Amino acid sequence: RFSPLREALLASTMSLTSPLFLAFAFAAVLLLRLAPSGVPRRAAIFGLNAVFLLSMVKEPLQLVPLAGFVLLGYGAILIAGRTRSSLSLGILVTGLIAIFISLKRYPIVSAVPTFSFAFTVVGMSYILFRILHILIDVSQGCLPRPSFIAYLNYIFFFLSLLSGPIQRYEDFAPQAEMTPPPLGWEEVNTSAKRVVLGYLMVIVMGSATNNVVEMAKSPFFDALGNGKIVFGIYLFALLTFAYLVTLFVNFAGYMHIVIGVGGLAGILLPENFDHPFKSESFLDLWSRWHITLSNWFKSYLFNPLLRMLSARWGTKNSTPYLGAIAFYVTFFVMALWHGTTSIFVVYGLFLGSGVTVNRLWQILMPKVLGKNNYKALSGRRWYFQLSRAATISYLAVALTSFWIDGEQAAQLGRPSGLAILLGSFVLM
Repeated sequence: RFSPLREALLASTMSLTSPLFLAFAFAAVLLLRLAPSGVPRRAAIFGLNAVFLLSMVKEPLQLVPLAGFVLLGYGAILIAGRTRSSLSLGILVTGLIAIFISLKRYPIVSAVPTFSFAFTVVGMSYILFRILHILIDVSQGCLPRPSFIAYLNYIFFFLSLLSGPIQRYEDFAPQAEMTPPPLGWEEVNTSAKRVVLGYLMVIVMGSATNNVVEMAKSPFFDALGNGKIVFGIYLFALLTFAYLVTLFVNFAGYMHIVIGVGGLAGILLPENFDHPFKSESFLDLWSRWHITLSNWFKSYLFNPLLRMLSARWGTKNSTPYLGAIAFYVTFFVMALWHGTTSIFVVYGLFLGSGVTVNRLWQILMPKVLGKNNYKALSGRRWYFQLSRAATISYLAVALTSFWIDGEQAAQLGRPSGLAILLGSFVLM
């Protein structure tokens, strides 16, 4: 198995690396540059989204559940905009998440009957984030209710449908309405370079590192099953780090492509990566890796949860620790969002533990060492390098959940498996 991202990028007829997508992107850039402001521009985006969506399926019937989910989302927004009630908002959000879990076929609903025909849930995770963003902000009076066409164009925007970035509606809507200013040579050069770099990352680097991952899997599973600890440590370190690099070059490469095409078309998309391998801590990593996802969870889960905890138990001394609890819950939920199998519970435990321990370290070490001594320690080069290495290695180990199954994970939980896991972390 490979990452859900790469499967999404390569599975459809109009895959990211296909000549058909390049032709589509070229036509989209011309159309969005030439379409006048207002209705023609909205119609152009709507048509491009429709073509891109239809390329994801063999027959339109496969899109019916997804379309129904989006229509229910707009209905929820209409209700939320009229009631402005916290209770109704909570019911609407819970209902949409329940439908999402059902359509994505999480194990907890595996016994629930579903549609009798094959259907697609392509991009549904990112669609959910966009719907909830509009729903919550409209309910709280922070955002005016969008028109139905504006809503559809935002939800299904072809450049960010598959894997983000998660752009806020108020940033996207004006660009979907107004013809952008004429392109200058500098903008063309910058955007084109990003597209080329993105393809190099996805096709060349992604394929090379993926080959390393696939070659290392079989001997690693053999070493794991037979208790070959030393060889297993070496292979697990190689495999996990190669997978991390593979995920990064595919994901960041995809972002370069869609942001570059967006720049040429006159629609600016938010950045999603900021040199994550320079992260000095596990908390710092999430301001650099999948930035728009982290910001979404910060706005709609972490901040409300921390406010609720602070209102109930908050004191001057307890607030930092309540923040650690809010971090754990947020990253645990974020991990569960990534996959439908039980192994992602383990991924949630890894992420939640990582950010919580990191936050507790930041709280307790100044008390143990003194603020000035802790600040001096944090400024030392060796400490930064050790922290960075530990952060990236921990992420690499956590991402094992993306390519391992339950039986193999159970083998990692045995004494010899734990020795391999810990040893490979130290080696990395």
